[in-house]
Amino acid sequence: MTEDEQRRARIAGWCGAADSFLEDQLLSKDEDAALVGLMNRLGLSAGDLAQEETLTRVAHAAILRDVLEGNLPELPPPQQPWPFNLQRSEKLVWVFPHVSYYTEHSSRAYVGGSHGVSLRVMKGVYYRVGAFKANPVVTTETRLTDSGPLGVTTKHLYFHGSSKIFRVPYAKVVSFTPYSDGIGVVRDAQSAKPQTFETGDGWFAYNLVVNLAKLAQP
Repeated sequence: MTEDEQRRARIAGWCGAADSFLEDQLLSKDEDAALVGLMNRLGLSAGDLAQEETLTRVAHAAILRDVLEGNLPELPPPQQPWPFNLQRSEKLVWVFPHVSYYTEHSSRAYVGGSHGVSLRVMKGVYYRVGAFKANPVVTTETRLTDSGPLGVTTKHLYFHGSSKIFRVPYAKVVSFTPYSDGIGVVRDAQSAKPQTFETGDGWFAYNLVVNLAKLAQP
């Protein structure tokens, strides 16, 4: 085997062990420590595993474990800072770097018809007596509005797109909706419409924000 083939085999072995630990979607501290030890014994680094989906799943499971235990993990600062202006004592827990942001739009049209009779006034001249009744028909569609990173903190969701920049306090969210590839958010406002974030991993995103929102409650 070449050096590259040996390296790929070691990576595959580590990923196989991690997948077996993640069968229940959770990662205990002992399992986490075992994976770190195995990585060291195989001579692997985080850089060797950076392109592996399994490493991301391990990171997700470890963060969820900490949150479920009441701990508040903090994402290490990247080389290029994320474009989020965090509040004091707020921690950045996770960032979904490439998120599609969808909003709901409604359009209204009126449909109906007329009815009545035509009365002859004189030869060639008629006067029509009738009425027109229209009923409003509302159609709703979800449109792609923007794209950009979605930051998940201990207090808010932050979105930074090319045209839309905002944050959503957990205290102002009425409900979170889980999707296979993202989450939906409805704010506490009379005119609020659903906002949807396509994160790529709906299970992790939903469980992360729901539990962080619980911890943020006074």
